[in-house]
Amino acid sequence: MRYYNVLNISLQQIQIFLKVMELRNFTRVAEHFNFTVSMISKTISNMEKEMGLILFLRNPRELKPTPAAAVLAHEWRSIVTTVEQSLEKAHTAQNGAKRTIKLGLIDSSSVMDQTLNESLDRFEQENPTIDIHVEKMDMHELVEALNAGDVDIICTGHHEGPALDAYGLPWKMLLTCPLAIYVPRSSPLFARDQLVFSELRKEEFVIPSPVQHSNYYAVLEALCRNHGFTPRIGVTVPNVRSMAYSLQRQKGVVLSCAATDNWAGENVKCFLLPEQGGILIGWSRSPDKACLRLVEHMMSFFNS
Repeated sequence: MRYYNVLNISLQQIQIFLKVMELRNFTRVAEHFNFTVSMISKTISNMEKEMGLILFLRNPRELKPTPAAAVLAHEWRSIVTTVEQSLEKAHTAQNGAKRTIKLGLIDSSSVMDQTLNESLDRFEQENPTIDIHVEKMDMHELVEALNAGDVDIICTGHHEGPALDAYGLPWKMLLTCPLAIYVPRSSPLFARDQLVFSELRKEEFVIPSPVQHSNYYAVLEALCRNHGFTPRIGVTVPNVRSMAYSLQRQKGVVLSCAATDNWAGENVKCFLLPEQGGILIGWSRSPDKACLRLVEHMMSFFNS
C-alpha cells in the first residue's frame, strides 16, 4: 500500500475539489470563489499530481469525474462539514452566542411563508439560545446545499425525495397538498371552470431544465403517461423563477404544487388536481440536538 503526505492537501483544495464535483466547470467554480480560472485548474492538477490520481476527464463542455473522484467526494464532504460545524460551535462557546441553524427554503414557497414564519417565530421564542437563518434557493440547489453542509435543514418539493435518498440524507413529508396546473389566458382551457388532466395533451408545458431538475420532469412525465400522453415541452428554463416568469408571459402551462405557488391572477388560472404533492423536510446526516428539535417542531406545527 502506498502512503501519501496528507499534510500537503489543504482544506481550501478540498473545498475547491468538492465545488468542481458539483459544478463540473472551472469557470463557474472560479466565479463562486472569486478566484481565477487558472488558479482553479492548477489546484486540481496539483492535487492529481500529489495524490497520483486522475480526478477529472477534461471534455470541451464539461468536466467528467472519475471513479476515484467520486470516492474522495463522498468521504471529504463529511470532513468539510465537520470542520465548519466545529468552528461554529467553537465561536459559540467563545462568544456565548446563539446556536445558528441554517434553513434552506424553496424559492417559490410564498404561499407557505406566513405559516412557516409563525412556526419559526414560535420555535425561537421557546428556544432563546437558537437563531434561525433562512436562505431561499431553487429546488435542486437546496439538495446540493444540504449535502455540502451549507445548510442544516431544507424544505423543498416532494419530488426531490429521490435526490436526498441518493445522497443518504434523511427526510420526511412535512405536508401534503394537491398538485396544480397553472393555465395562461392564451390557452383555450383558461375559460374552463374545471379541468381534466388528459385535456392537457395538446398544451405545451413550461418546465425547469430536465438536466438540473430530473426528478421534477419524472413526476410530470409519469403523470402525463398515466393519462395517456407524453408531455409537449414548449419552454425549458433554468429555475423556478424563470418558469413563473414564462407562465406570466403566456408561454405554456405549468405543473406545480398548491402549497408553494400563488401564480394565479388576471392572466393565469389555477386548477387543482386529484393527485397529491407536497413539501418535504430534509436534514443533515449528523444533526445536533438543536436541528432535530427544529425538525420535530416543524413537523408538529404543520401537522397540528
